[in-house]
Amino acid sequence: MSSQPGIRSLSAAQGTDIPILIGTQHAEILVMDAEGIFTVLVQGHGKGEVWGLDTHPSLLEIVTVGDDNALRRWDLEGCLPLGAANLRKTARCVNFHPSAVFLVIGFLDGE
Repeated sequence: MSSQPGIRSLSAAQGTDIPILIGTQHAEILVMDAEGIFTVLVQGHGKGEVWGLDTHPSLLEIVTVGDDNALRRWDLEGCLPLGAANLRKTARCVNFHPSAVFLVIGFLDGE
């Protein structure tokens, strides 16, 4: 049995000390350092898996989506949730617009 997490999404936080952020099948957000060592940043997205994750273009924040039909915003410095919004269905990906004014969300049904 492997000790590696079931990876569902990846994002590189540019301009920070956090090289790679990972969303897992166990609703965790992990950080992977340059040596490939995983550290749990956040546990508990809700029910199910975290599928989409993106870093804010200028702040130490990320957004995630997954099986719990929620969009969640997280603070990377304090490892704290900043807010959540209910989605009408299950999402699989999320991305910030470069201006950070908009988010694009892709749903399980292809919408």
